[in-house]
Amino acid sequence: MLQNLTKFSDCRENFIKLHVVSVLITLARLGTTLAQEYTIACLSNLVKDDDYLKLLIAIKGGLISLKRFWDCSSVKSLEQLSF
Repeated sequence: MLQNLTKFSDCRENFIKLHVVSVLITLARLGTTLAQEYTIACLSNLVKDDDYLKLLIAIKGGLISLKRFWDCSSVKSLEQLSF
């Protein structure tokens, strides 16, 4: 799954080079609930220990997508998700 790929530094670099972050943010905003859950988990793994990516995701609207997900979803914590 995508969230597992983001744990490898090679894949993380490719995600940035290929502008996958923008696609993931769009999917987090517009996808089905399940797609949003997986996408948010993927983004979470992607930004782990990377302040540049955290800032990039915030600038591209990732925080707004995350807030909308939590406001509209029955899942209130990613800890409740079973991946």
